[in-house]
Amino acid sequence: MTTWNPSDKSADITLSAANLTATRSAVVSAYANARGTTSKTSGKYVWKFTCNTVGANPQNRGEGVALAAASLSNYGGVDTNSILYYADGTVYYNNSLQATWATYTTGSVVYLAWDADNKRFSGKVGAGNWNNNVANDPATGFASAANITTGFPLICLYDLNSQDTVDFTASGLSIPSGFSAWDAAAAGPVGKLLRVNQALVRASYW
Repeated sequence: MTTWNPSDKSADITLSAANLTATRSAVVSAYANARGTTSKTSGKYVWKFTCNTVGANPQNRGEGVALAAASLSNYGGVDTNSILYYADGTVYYNNSLQATWATYTTGSVVYLAWDADNKRFSGKVGAGNWNNNVANDPATGFASAANITTGFPLICLYDLNSQDTVDFTASGLSIPSGFSAWDAAAAGPVGKLLRVNQALVRASYW
């Protein structure tokens, strides 16, 4: 299961809830970031996070995708190592504004999509449109480009006590065509039992 990585985060971030909740707990550096424990080099994936506390500076906090080389103490999108969707709706990559999507705030559920095959990043808030445009579904390829070859999830927090909780299974989302959850749901007891029964049936024919 993917979580925020306790060994790959700013000291200004505290993790809780099985490392799925990240909180800005100190302000030593201006920005405080954390990377996920897994990365993607190919395929198309979605995940979501709940913005528990947005903070006073929504333009300085967000989530996105980053290389392992991305800074943990500078803003996401400062260079070509990361792309980030900020709470004020801006999307930054290579120190440049790439797009302006819907804003989000405390209580918002935000969905992210990463097309590792075509190196494209998408986002939406709640039941809104992907990339803030009804025509820009990630499956159509209309998204912000970022040349990130091995992408890790990234969170960037700025204000003290700002907080997000991430869900890499993207539960509750109608997943775009061709995409899957960042973490595929594990088979439950029923699915496992069904496979065991099927195996026993096949064995009975031998």
